[in-house]
Amino acid sequence: MEIQALLLSNMFPNDIAYEIHNKVCMNKIILTDLQKDSIIFDHFHLKKIILRYYRNTLFSINPNEDDYFMYWLENDMLNVLNDDKPYIDGLSNNLKAECPELTKEYLLSSPAWEQLPEKIYFVWKKMTVEKRMKVYQYN
Repeated sequence: MEIQALLLSNMFPNDIAYEIHNKVCMNKIILTDLQKDSIIFDHFHLKKIILRYYRNTLFSINPNEDDYFMYWLENDMLNVLNDDKPYIDGLSNNLKAECPELTKEYLLSSPAWEQLPEKIYFVWKKMTVEKRMKVYQYN
C-alpha cells in the first residue's frame, strides 16, 4: 500500500504510518549499476529476442519441425558468437580468446529441443555485450 493511501485512510495514526513507510523503505534493496545492466543485458534483451523469433511467421513453434524457431535462434546466436565465420573453417580467433572452453563439437552439437533453452542461455552468457547487441539487432 502506498504511503499516501495509508495516510489518507483512518486505519493508522500518521506517526505509525510514517514508521511503517520508513521500515519498508529501509528494507528495499537498491540495485547497483552492475545488477541493473545484468537485468537489461542478461534477461530483458534475451527475452525480447526469443519473443521476436517466436512471433516470426517464417519459423514454426512446433519443436518437431525443422524450422522450429529455437533452432533458428540457436543457429543465429552461434553465428554471431563465431564472428560470422562458418564452423567448417573452425572457430574465430575472438571466440577462442573469449571462450577457450567452448569447442567446435559443442557448438555444432544438436541438443534435443527440450535442452535448447539451456544451450541458448549458456551461449548467451558467453557472449560479450557487443555480440549480444548484434544478436538483438539480428533478424
